[in-house]
Amino acid sequence: MEQGNGLTAEKMIAALEKAHGYVSAACTELGCSRQHWYNKLKTFPTVQAAAESIREKRTDYVESKMMQLIDALNPTMIIFYLKTQAKDRGYVERHEFGGPNNGPIPIQMIEVVLPPEEESGDNTN
Repeated sequence: MEQGNGLTAEKMIAALEKAHGYVSAACTELGCSRQHWYNKLKTFPTVQAAAESIREKRTDYVESKMMQLIDALNPTMIIFYLKTQAKDRGYVERHEFGGPNNGPIPIQMIEVVLPPEEESGDNTN
């Protein structure tokens, strides 16, 4: 794979927009390795800012699709939303553990006694 000679901030941003923020797809578009991309990214703050903005737009888009499903009364999406966004109202998923009849969990202690170590002498077998 070519190492993306002539990689500019403008080319990187355009490829990132076309790839909806996915770096591997942008690298394929530009013909460069991910390592080269990230090395160049360090020198282009404008690309870093654009990448963050593109990811935010993608998240906004996905959230809008989630809200469409909620509006359509999709129970899975309603539950997901409440578990992740309404924890302060008590919609928290947790696991409770208990023993028989919801009593304490029985614990059995097992003592292991190891034999004393034998002294090793000059005997080599």
